[in-house]
Amino acid sequence: MDVLELKQFLIKAKSSCYASQTEGVADGRERIFNDGCKVSVYQENNYAYKDAYYGYNPYIGEEVLFCDDAFIWSMNYYGLVTQETILPKQVYDFLKIALRNVTVDMPYRGPEYIKDGDFEYKLEHNGIFEQYHGIERIFYKGQEVFIGYYHGGMIKPKVKPAVAE
Repeated sequence: MDVLELKQFLIKAKSSCYASQTEGVADGRERIFNDGCKVSVYQENNYAYKDAYYGYNPYIGEEVLFCDDAFIWSMNYYGLVTQETILPKQVYDFLKIALRNVTVDMPYRGPEYIKDGDFEYKLEHNGIFEQYHGIERIFYKGQEVFIGYYHGGMIKPKVKPAVAE
């Protein structure tokens, strides 16, 4: 498995799901379950991406990448708008802009820094693609209004021990 290819697929998948300008439901990529979970799926060739999250403010979720139907990478995330001076929708609309600008070097949440009007996004990151964690923050007119936490890395299924005969 080529890690660069995997990262490029991840960027395309993220941009096609929650971070997309249509946000999934309109184009059939998102399903909302009875328990409130929203799930978006994106597939291309032998890769598949699944993003499942609960809540709105705060929210929690998980992204999983599959190769040939086997899970290989995952990320958990949790975030919330921290100020009542701004509507969560305004913050989340800007978060989507940041998520659409994710880079191949750090394909986790958004870029290290992006500014659009009165909004700024900053990403603190530790680790490498195989094992990492970090914090993302959004500022509005210089005041922090959002904080999010994320962590993850490469994963593999438990191998069943061989049965002796």
